[in-house]
Amino acid sequence: MTDGEPTDNWEAAIAEVKRRSWAGIIACGAGPGAKTEPLKRITEVVVLLHEAQDLKTFFSWVSSSIKTASSSLKVVPAAGATPQGMSLPPPPQGITIVP
Repeated sequence: MTDGEPTDNWEAAIAEVKRRSWAGIIACGAGPGAKTEPLKRITEVVVLLHEAQDLKTFFSWVSSSIKTASSSLKVVPAAGATPQGMSLPPPPQGITIVP
């Protein structure tokens, strides 16, 4: 989660995330001025919270999405066992999925 430009050496962490083949990562930009470009380098699923009070709505949406998606995931037995077929339902008001 971020509200702007990274202030540390975050690019090494991106390489580690991709090396481990983690799936199901949802990155979150907080506030209308959030920079989402760095988050898009981590994962394809980036959302933008428009207001601080949308944080509770975000976590409720993600939790219900995980419950729904986990029942339909197919695990490919390969290095890292990457889940396939994850999709998210439409976000609630106050949250935008960044294209």
